[in-house]
Amino acid sequence: MSHQKLDQPQKLDRSDRMPGWLELYDLSLHGDMEARSPKGAYIRGSIGPEPKFLPESEVLGKAIPKQDDCQNSGWVELETLKFHHDIEAVAPIPPYIYVRRDEAGHFYPDEPYKIVTA
Repeated sequence: MSHQKLDQPQKLDRSDRMPGWLELYDLSLHGDMEARSPKGAYIRGSIGPEPKFLPESEVLGKAIPKQDDCQNSGWVELETLKFHHDIEAVAPIPPYIYVRRDEAGHFYPDEPYKIVTA
């Protein structure tokens, strides 16, 4: 039985990841093997255990039109898929994208559709 030393940094093993996309409307992840096309605005990337998602493109597709009840603005951290309200006392961790969230929990990216990387 081999043991890894804890003081050595772990390298990201890309073999544990799967190509796919993140749909911004509901933050759902989809593998390329799915027999469907992305819906609304999406980001191509790789899906894995940790981080959950690594973006490899800018925002693609066309965003689903915003609803009238989009009062919650903030950002989604793309590696964890966590939404943070603008009023939270935390700084965004790149990569992230600014969005609005409706009462049903759906997300609408703010224009211009730009992923913040630094």
